[in-house]
Amino acid sequence: MDSASPGASEPSVSPRLTESVGLPPFQLCQWTITQRHIVLLNVVACATAVSATWLFFAAIPAILAFKKAADSLTKLMDVTREELPDTMAAIRLSGMEISDLTMELSDLGQDITQSVRNSTRAVRLAEERLQRLTNMGPASMQEEMYQNKTQKMEPEIARAARNLRERLVKGRSLWQLMFTLTRFSKIAFGYLTKTR
Repeated sequence: MDSASPGASEPSVSPRLTESVGLPPFQLCQWTITQRHIVLLNVVACATAVSATWLFFAAIPAILAFKKAADSLTKLMDVTREELPDTMAAIRLSGMEISDLTMELSDLGQDITQSVRNSTRAVRLAEERLQRLTNMGPASMQEEMYQNKTQKMEPEIARAARNLRERLVKGRSLWQLMFTLTRFSKIAFGYLTKTR
């Protein structure tokens, strides 16, 4: 049984399947490279090389421009890193000076308002006295003169001290005004110099 029927143990294979399995689909031995193909390959290779070379040379100016831009950006960042803290400190200091100046101007405005009120009060008092003097009879004028004499008799030291105090107050307010104007002109001059 083992070797009696050789046809029964082997499967039947059609000759058509053997041909299609045994042969490769493309046979390289059938390809023939002619002179025309070699020339065409040389032309394509040269065109590719020329295109790549042209692309490389065209990219050189762009690469150099990018390099210059990167250098400029680096320098700008270095300058910004160096100058920004000082600039911010100057701006902070200017803000504080402007705040101080505003406070001093407010104080000066209040002093001026108080001075105007005092001078208005003094003018009103002088007008009232003048009206009393013009409306008074001779007896009341003698009383007024007596009061003026008693005021004149007050000690010279007290009068000198009062005059000195008034002068100091006026001098102080004048000094504050000059100091404020000087400081304001300094700030304005510094600002104008920086903007130029």
